[in-house]
Amino acid sequence: VLERGAMSDVTDVPAGADDNHDEVVVRATVSRLAVTSGAPVEIVESVVRDELGRRRASARIQAFVPILTERAARRRLRDRPPS
Repeated sequence: VLERGAMSDVTDVPAGADDNHDEVVVRATVSRLAVTSGAPVEIVESVVRDELGRRRASARIQAFVPILTERAARRRLRDRPPS
């Protein structure tokens, strides 16, 4: 039995709802990364939106975009200089 978690909200979006889907991806990813990275929400959101745009433009398999976005944003936030 699979449990519904935060990622199920991201993947259960109907096809053709890309803009809405992107907002769901951004909200879910920002909420997780703001807590784990300790970075201000504004910075986390900016990084996540930038990475999402990059992944949407380059990913061959769009279903992986939320995962790739979160990984890349997490890396960037971890490597950023302290404010």
